[in-house]
Amino acid sequence: MHVHLSRGWLTMYTLREIRTDDVPGARALVLDILNQEYRMGLSLDELPDIKDIYQTYRLSGEGNYRVALCDGEIVGSIGILRLSGCEYELRRMYVDRRHRGHGIAQKLLDILLEWSEDHDIEAI
Repeated sequence: MHVHLSRGWLTMYTLREIRTDDVPGARALVLDILNQEYRMGLSLDELPDIKDIYQTYRLSGEGNYRVALCDGEIVGSIGILRLSGCEYELRRMYVDRRHRGHGIAQKLLDILLEWSEDHDIEAI
């Protein structure tokens, strides 16, 4: 499912499942927020789910990962991953600070919750 959000007449956001060509931008978004905003000083080796996002969330069949794009740049993300059995966890919900306040996080969450419902996930 592709979803488009408009912010005024100049900016259009596209929300979609992560694709292989989105991985570098999604990694950069997560690392930038964790390390620049939150000053955590983490490396990809300390974030195994981000090191190989596509494998972890899509190919494994254990979850899903969505991204928001603006002019081809990844500006938002959200993931859901099975922990064990029927237990799932919401992960990596981030929006670039320049794009906050436009409903991106809420729309990403809504789309992921809809995906979860479609896949009979009862609790996150």
